Amino acid sequence: MSSRLQTRLIAILVLVFLFIGFFTIDQRPKDLGQRSSFLNLIHGFFEALPKLAKNEPPKSPDQLDFDKNLELLDASEDPCTVMHPTHGFIDLRPLSTHNGGPHPWSASGLDSDQNYTLGICLVPFAKDAGQLVFKDVEDPSKVGAFFMDPITKEYVLMGQVSDKPKFVGRKLMLTYEDGSFCDSIVSSKGERLRRRTIVTFKCDHDMLHKASVSHVASVHGCTYMFEVRSHFVCPTAAKADNLAAIWIFLFILFAAGLVFFSGSYVMNFFRKNTSYRK
Repeated sequence: MSSRLQTRLIAILVLVFLFIGFFTIDQRPKDLGQRSSFLNLIHGFFEALPKLAKNEPPKSPDQLDFDKNLELLDASEDPCTVMHPTHGFIDLRPLSTHNGGPHPWSASGLDSDQNYTLGICLVPFAKDAGQLVFKDVEDPSKVGAFFMDPITKEYVLMGQVSDKPKFVGRKLMLTYEDGSFCDSIVSSKGERLRRRTIVTFKCDHDMLHKASVSHVASVHGCTYMFEVRSHFVCPTAAKADNLAAIWIFLFILFAAGLVFFSGSYVMNFFRKNTSYRK
């Protein structure tokens, strides 16, 4: 075998190895809930085995993906972010602030003249905004939503702030609990109930401004529901792990160089042995 042919074969092997490496980087999962279709097939098979033994109908692949990915929604470490079960990453933090400070969102009552103020994952007013006194609340730094009672002129807490949005079924929600006591409403155990606020989010690609917050309903003046429509609610690709990609690329270059030099050494070794025998 001529040295030119040997060099060409080694070069082809190096190019094939590089192609496989780049393809592996391109196909690696972009978020926590994504895996290859082959792994999905294996995972679905083993998930279905116990149910087949109990004569239960197995779930479809889409149901398996959605239900399994629901377990990964709390994996995000950043506040006010969440992994969509099937479509990627959602970051609600742009809705929390405005010009470096908290963003108070206002909404008018659906069937009243009441004005509500709420924040998204943050307190809806600056810490130095003054000492606001809230009904049945000792620590105003945890305010998530509030309104002013038109009769008593007191601030009524509708729920304490939370930065943990989560999916309930297929709907993204943010819940503020432990607000001021509800008026004349008690639980079955005779305990006074506290107000709470439920904020649902809806993706709107066509919205030109930042977001739209609307009051949906109030249940017995104790539970308040709002809807936030924004393009920030639309899932996007998760933040790429650039450092991991760099290490993979360096490993590919190292392996390609190792193949090239070791291949040349092996070829020279066999060529010398062949010449010696002759």
